[in-house]
Amino acid sequence: MHYHMVNNRLSNYDPAILVLAAVGGTLVYTKVVRLYRKSEDPLFKRLGAYVFSILRKLPQVREKIEKELSVEKPKLIESIHKDDKDKQFIAIFL
Repeated sequence: MHYHMVNNRLSNYDPAILVLAAVGGTLVYTKVVRLYRKSEDPLFKRLGAYVFSILRKLPQVREKIEKELSVEKPKLIESIHKDDKDKQFIAIFL
């Protein structure tokens, strides 16, 4: 009974689309499982980080990040090294 319902429902779709959907769904599932097992951080936090890492590769997002970092980088270096009189750390690591 259920077999016929599923068969009738899926007969409306092109078999190539069904295969692509099955392969795509499997890839997404394996990626989520791999992310889940990778560390003890919450899954949604890791998914958000993964999505952000993909989005930041887009040219528009990368330009915006670089623009904001270029403003804050000198302030950050100054705040880290305000007590570093001989500037040894800056010379070695920058």
